[in-house]
Amino acid sequence: MRNEIVAVILVILVAAGLGAGYLAGAGSRQTLTATATSVSTFTSTSTLVSTSTVTTTVSLGPPVPASSLETFNATVGGQPRTIGVDANLDRIYVAYWFADNLTVISGITHSVVATIKLPAGSENGIAVDEQTHLVYVSVDGGVVEVNGTTDQIVGELHPALGYGTLAYDQATHVIYGSANDALLGIDVQTGSLVANVSLPHSTDSVAVDPSTNMIIAAGCGSRESLVCGSVAFLVNGTSQTLTKTVQLGGGTFPRVAVNTYQHLFYVSGDSLAVINDTSGAIVFNVNPQECGPFDSMVFVENTDQLAAISLDSNFVFIYNGFTGSLLDMYSLSATPQFVAYNGITNELYVTASSQLMAFRNSAGPGYVDTALVGSGENCPLP
Repeated sequence: MRNEIVAVILVILVAAGLGAGYLAGAGSRQTLTATATSVSTFTSTSTLVSTSTVTTTVSLGPPVPASSLETFNATVGGQPRTIGVDANLDRIYVAYWFADNLTVISGITHSVVATIKLPAGSENGIAVDEQTHLVYVSVDGGVVEVNGTTDQIVGELHPALGYGTLAYDQATHVIYGSANDALLGIDVQTGSLVANVSLPHSTDSVAVDPSTNMIIAAGCGSRESLVCGSVAFLVNGTSQTLTKTVQLGGGTFPRVAVNTYQHLFYVSGDSLAVINDTSGAIVFNVNPQECGPFDSMVFVENTDQLAAISLDSNFVFIYNGFTGSLLDMYSLSATPQFVAYNGITNELYVTASSQLMAFRNSAGPGYVDTALVGSGENCPLP
């Protein structure tokens, strides 16, 4: 069944594969309640597996300064970019634009505890095994292995996994990246190349769901046009086969994130789409009301929300993970470069202008300035 939903006061929760037990607050998951008002109007087209009515409160007004909720702000120098988190070890790792340093920050003291010299320039990918405390950093020519307990480089994996994000499957101990129109996977225990799946186009944003062993890789599908033509590929990590191609269109480079609880992949381009990672069905596809295209996003498991940043604005955007509705905007003093999440401390980490800052998302009611949002338009800087 396909439904067209225009939400002004009532927001319809669209979820793929969510059982009634979850919506009732099963286990330790949060109970979703209903009655609030959202003035954000959006249209969502979905194939409904289960439907429940839910509402969210959004307060109109200036976005809340993230500094007012700040838990720490560490000076890391240079041009910080990607972030890796080992919540079990209380360590945060920061890689840089066009540099060969990896900075290590203590989650307890909030200070820089080590600076690791990498053998080559960073390719902007970091993945962390929170069981072995090994950190994998993509560099020009390979993937460097760092022992998080000693802050020492202990090895290097080959081949190179390309420029862009890395995705680590802790269940199979395989790290994924994309290079030369292929999704590559390396077994970190043996160093062997165990996956090499040809893709129709190159990709640079990858995520994996360890519980289903499904991988998503997103990139541009138009090679002879100035328009990106965003496209996402779903790959079965067990059979190493391309199972689904999802054409998203648009002119912006797509980025991906994963919700491992409901087995959903989030993909951003000109729109914000959510894909069931086993069937490939599009759960919803909405106008995200952002300021320019997203460059990084992460699922916030404690609140069932999606946090995203754009290189075109000084805001962190917070979305309802089940509807795509904009719930919150936090303002920053500088343009954010990357966003990550620590599920143990419930902190969002953001790199911006030689700093790594952390703050806790209030989970609503949110503050959204409708004058600052539009269909992929640039927002005025605060």
